[in-house]
Amino acid sequence: MGLPSPTAVGTVQRDLQAWRNPATNEETAEMSNEPVPESAPSRCTTTGHSVVLTINGGSSSLKFAVFEAVLPPRRRLTGQVEGVGKPDGRLVIKTGAGENTLDQKISAATLLDAMRIVDHALGAQIERMPIIAIGHRVVHGGGRHHRPEPITPALLDSLRAIIPFAPNHLPGEIALIEACAQLDPNRLQVACFDTAFHHELPEVARIL
Repeated sequence: MGLPSPTAVGTVQRDLQAWRNPATNEETAEMSNEPVPESAPSRCTTTGHSVVLTINGGSSSLKFAVFEAVLPPRRRLTGQVEGVGKPDGRLVIKTGAGENTLDQKISAATLLDAMRIVDHALGAQIERMPIIAIGHRVVHGGGRHHRPEPITPALLDSLRAIIPFAPNHLPGEIALIEACAQLDPNRLQVACFDTAFHHELPEVARIL
């Protein structure tokens, strides 16, 4: 699987605005359904030097990207951790243009260890550019969750309940969400569901 798209990153930014400036339920619904423009001036309420981190975790790997918190989002860095749970892991970070800025051997026994390593490495790579929100690619949201939404204890409970639908992916994705919460419990996290694509398909396409 790849990373959440810039459109999903734009949704994370709108959720951040709603999180910082609570609106009525109707206003929040309009914000979450509003399409992200292809080109628009920055509307982020934070400084122009803040960034959004997107994460896609697997059973033994962790892919990530850093986007400047403007609309449309500007990708600053991409990277991945390989070999989680193995002694010969590797961390690679590249610029938005694809140039290597870091390539080193690491040892990460768990996804939490990998996330700590990434968090530390990014701190050196994006100095004075705080990560204000994290977008997680989540494979399945069940029948209730299909649009990007802020991660809450209730949402985590829902995801745990549907682990049988995606046993190879959901446990690791939940572990990553929990790891990020341990690193910074006050940072907004947003789930972006793969099943959003299938939810919008016509019924005949879903059946066939």
